[in-house]
Amino acid sequence: IEVGAGSVDENEARLPRILDRLALAQHATSETVPTADAPKAPRKDQVELRAQICERFPNYGFYNTALEPLDVPNEKWGLADAIDDLLDIANDLYAVEWHWEHTSEADAVWSLRHDYEVHWGLHLRSLQHYLQVIQSGMFESN
Repeated sequence: IEVGAGSVDENEARLPRILDRLALAQHATSETVPTADAPKAPRKDQVELRAQICERFPNYGFYNTALEPLDVPNEKWGLADAIDDLLDIANDLYAVEWHWEHTSEADAVWSLRHDYEVHWGLHLRSLQHYLQVIQSGMFESN
């Protein structure tokens, strides 16, 4: 997000593999217990971070998502945002980095695993689906 790969096309080509590696990385960690009094990681400047993401991925946008995916047949749809997915993933990973540098390895690993399970993992999987649909070329937007 901060550096990019050199061009929009390169950024878009590299992102699916990076997302795969992130998912695998959190699976490769072991269970930890966070420090009881560990401070909460500060957030990056959201306007600046969103601007960086928009610069790297200007072709990404909104997509449909099932609001209740286990309710079959599903008649409740929502609007998701690939840029917001990247923003949420980046925010949670910055928190992991902050814990690694300011509290402990255990706090960082716990943050990675916990936040994957309750937050950024859903954004990652939704974004992967969005990117797969784009890459397949099977569906054209109206």
